Amino acid sequence: MGKRNVLVGLFLSMALTLVISGNAAVADDDIRAELTQAQQEIAALRAELQEMRNDSNWQYQQQLAEAMGPAPAAAQDAGGTLILPAGWTVRPYGYIKADVIWDDSAHVGGDMCPMALPESTISRSDDQIGFTAAQTRLGAIITAPNICDLRVRGVVETDFWGGDLRVRKAYLDITGADWMFRAGQDWEILSPLFPDTLNFAYGAMCGNPGFRYPGFRFDKWWTLADDSVIIGQVAWLRETGSDVDGFLVDDGVDSGIGTFEARVGYRAGEMEIGMSGHLGEEEVDLAYPGDDDNVHTWSLNVDFHAPIWEDLGIATELFWGENYDSHAGTANGIAVVGTGVEEIEVFGGWIELGWKPAPAAGVMAFAGGVGFVDPRDADLNAGMMNENQYYYGNVKYYLSSYLWTGLEVSYHNTDYINQDDGDDFRIQHSWVLTF
Repeated sequence: MGKRNVLVGLFLSMALTLVISGNAAVADDDIRAELTQAQQEIAALRAELQEMRNDSNWQYQQQLAEAMGPAPAAAQDAGGTLILPAGWTVRPYGYIKADVIWDDSAHVGGDMCPMALPESTISRSDDQIGFTAAQTRLGAIITAPNICDLRVRGVVETDFWGGDLRVRKAYLDITGADWMFRAGQDWEILSPLFPDTLNFAYGAMCGNPGFRYPGFRFDKWWTLADDSVIIGQVAWLRETGSDVDGFLVDDGVDSGIGTFEARVGYRAGEMEIGMSGHLGEEEVDLAYPGDDDNVHTWSLNVDFHAPIWEDLGIATELFWGENYDSHAGTANGIAVVGTGVEEIEVFGGWIELGWKPAPAAGVMAFAGGVGFVDPRDADLNAGMMNENQYYYGNVKYYLSSYLWTGLEVSYHNTDYINQDDGDDFRIQHSWVLTF
């Protein structure tokens, strides 16, 4: 009996051992299969990563590094990149804009419209359609390392208006705690606001003066106890006129002086009001080069913008001056009178109401306004524009914060000395992608 129990016990023990060994073998086989599958997946991922490297910008950066050679040791030690030394950044910005434009009459400016042409020379029924992407704009803000406590940056901006790549802005800034120095090409400090239009003219020659010129500018601001700010600005720019005398030298450049500008502004929250002006000179040599028949250019300007209620706001500018054509204030700056020239006096301005919420998907924005320019009739020669009026309204719909489409309806009415008046009704549709 005892022997039988011993044999039964040995048999059960051996059976249990075989079962456990069999399960362990099965488990080992499963682990080996999983390891094999993992190794295959890792190999596939490595192959995919290598393919991505070959087809991506990574390869471009590697090739660029080989072409440029190693970066300077100082830049590498300080954490610089392959393209920019340490402490420098470049931020691109701009937009892609596509337009389709229908005009019921021929006008000045092609795809943009600052004024209509006389009915006596252009048929009222001469409608036109245009397609353009030339307003597309590309820019970059270049930030350099600080110099002590001074911030240093540069801006370069281009577009394609006129069929070629052109420089809109190219300047550098040095900024302290309460001042800024700017050198290069930027907008004038005169009348700094813009009507919110789809028309690329932005009210030029019908109430909105100002253009971009190379020069030097200095800003200073004072913060008051209530956090409002007083702003002072001065600038010395190249004066650009026309070539009235025909001696192939710009009359503004021929003066040898340039233009001096100044502006004083007051800002409280989102409201700002300013007064600006300029004084310059042009040389028109009607008799011979060096005749030194000088004509002056000057202006006084007022600008104001403020919120009214929620996202509704108002913006307006007024100006008065003489020989204001080179600043887009009017169509003609000077008139030839006998053997001399006379400055043309002009008055103008614009006003706009706009509902402009922050861009976001599903948001709609609206803007509408009127602009005018009225030169002094007694200063004009026959055929010159003596009044220009501009009315516009538009709506924008945002598909996202960076993509919108818009529709604008506008009307220009332009009067001339001893010629028929002209008018133009325009419909413009735009798509814009900003970045």
